[in-house]
Amino acid sequence: MSANFNLGTAKTMAIYKGIIFSKDCGLTPCVLESDAEMVVKRIAGGCPMDAISGTILTNIISMLDRSGISHIPKEANQVSFELAKNAMSIKEDLYWIEDFSGCIKPLIEAEKPR
Repeated sequence: MSANFNLGTAKTMAIYKGIIFSKDCGLTPCVLESDAEMVVKRIAGGCPMDAISGTILTNIISMLDRSGISHIPKEANQVSFELAKNAMSIKEDLYWIEDFSGCIKPLIEAEKPR
């Protein structure tokens, strides 16, 4: 069964799932960055969007220090954008620990200090 979400709800859910994943891995996010500006503003301000997003936002707010979330434009994080684009063609969950996906190798290499 798949759900159809609007873009705001999908981005809210992605943030929520990311927080859950980091907690399951024993990581506590100090700073959460997202290109979803409206979602970031609603989390920081504690304002729900609609019934579905409002429930997800309430859960996020209870799990996260709201001062630790900030908006960054998608152009500022090409690695994240490429991973998200690549994820659209993958049906199973993939995790990289101490490694990274080949789809972002050129971007990682370009950011290495010379």
